[in-house]
Amino acid sequence: MNKTIEQLIESLDTIPFLFVGSGLSRRYYNLPDWTGLLKVMVDKLNQDSFAYRSYEDRASFENSPYGINPKIASLIEEDFNKEWFRNPEIRSLDEAYTEKVENGCSPFKAELSYYLKQKSVLCPDLKDEVTLLNNIAKKSIAGIITTNYDLFFETYLSQYKIYIGQQALLFSQLQGIAEVYKIHGSLNDPQSIVINEKDYKEFKEKREYLAAKLLTIFMEYPIIFMGYSISDTNIRDILSSIVKCMSNEQVKLLKKRFIFIEYDAEMEGYDIGESSFAFEDNKMITMTKITLSDYSLIYNAIGKKKMKIPVRLLRLLKDELYLFTLSNEPTENIKIAAIDDDRVSNDELVISIGTTETISLDGLKGISTD
Repeated sequence: MNKTIEQLIESLDTIPFLFVGSGLSRRYYNLPDWTGLLKVMVDKLNQDSFAYRSYEDRASFENSPYGINPKIASLIEEDFNKEWFRNPEIRSLDEAYTEKVENGCSPFKAELSYYLKQKSVLCPDLKDEVTLLNNIAKKSIAGIITTNYDLFFETYLSQYKIYIGQQALLFSQLQGIAEVYKIHGSLNDPQSIVINEKDYKEFKEKREYLAAKLLTIFMEYPIIFMGYSISDTNIRDILSSIVKCMSNEQVKLLKKRFIFIEYDAEMEGYDIGESSFAFEDNKMITMTKITLSDYSLIYNAIGKKKMKIPVRLLRLLKDELYLFTLSNEPTENIKIAAIDDDRVSNDELVISIGTTETISLDGLKGISTD
């Protein structure tokens, strides 16, 4: 493939959605991977160097349908919660997270969330890269789907609306623009985190509904996968559910809309190739794969493809008009004024109807036949 990254992004029919995995959390916050995080929790419980290995050993004999890591997490959580309630010395939560436990949250999930929140400090060397991401998000990124728990997007893409967990996605009116879908939960709501066997069982039971909700996004926008490995089961499971809803012809169309970013610390510049995912019913997704070590390369390319108005404003427009259409009641953010009227703040939604001469904040004047 001889295209440059810029040509590849330019060839997309609209701005992309990002599908983001834990690789970004490790890159920007230097947070541990799944195994590393579970080891941190075991260390709080037991300082023995073989403690984590014992959980791996127990999990290997139980053959969980959801994989070994959720099983290990379940075993650790059971022991951790018993010890947490018994032994105050292992508690490290602040008042806010302690209150969550008092309200029924798992101590394991609360301590895990508190630990990640405390450790979420931006790597100084990558500050410019994050600033670049924030800048292009204003007009060049339609939205974000992520399996990450951390608060990176709440911190650096604060203009986007956040939806936490499957429940929020299934029972909310999504606008599909300037939104972040945290499908595996968030540190702000520890009980929403998908990490143990029970969580994955519930997630899998509702996965088809989630896929149906995301299908419109997958058909309307190009998708750029970042922070995942090609073999990641999260990606494969979600794509499998999406593919089940599509015909073979629709699956083939995804080839031009899916881009997979693979991180390689040793790579200088970038390399463009292809990667394929095989699923049931002889369906296969082939997508473009870009291998790189510097994410600013892809951010700069995405930044050259822009919406004419900020995505945050477009989302507000869609949301307000949707509510107005349902209720026929004016909303607090809809006013009638010229698009450049100084009396209307830039933070307020503006709908311009008719000519400048006929519009005022008091309403519309009639337009003569002439």
